[in-house]
Amino acid sequence: MFQNISLFDWIQITVIAGTFLLSVWKTLFPNKKNSELLKKNTDITENIEQILQRLSEDSLRIKEIVEKKGKK
Repeated sequence: MFQNISLFDWIQITVIAGTFLLSVWKTLFPNKKNSELLKKNTDITENIEQILQRLSEDSLRIKEIVEKKGKK
């Protein structure tokens, strides 16, 4: 399954995964400036919903890349 994926596609998948992990990190550990706003405007449930939404979007993008390479 993964033998047909080119280096460029692996780089795309790695960038998507890295971006996702960075967004999770920033959501769970905001900097001090944004921390006050985050406490006032959101709660942990909203943060988790954002993370799950991002994960869902990223998984679909990765799946599309893998399927596209599998068909070639």
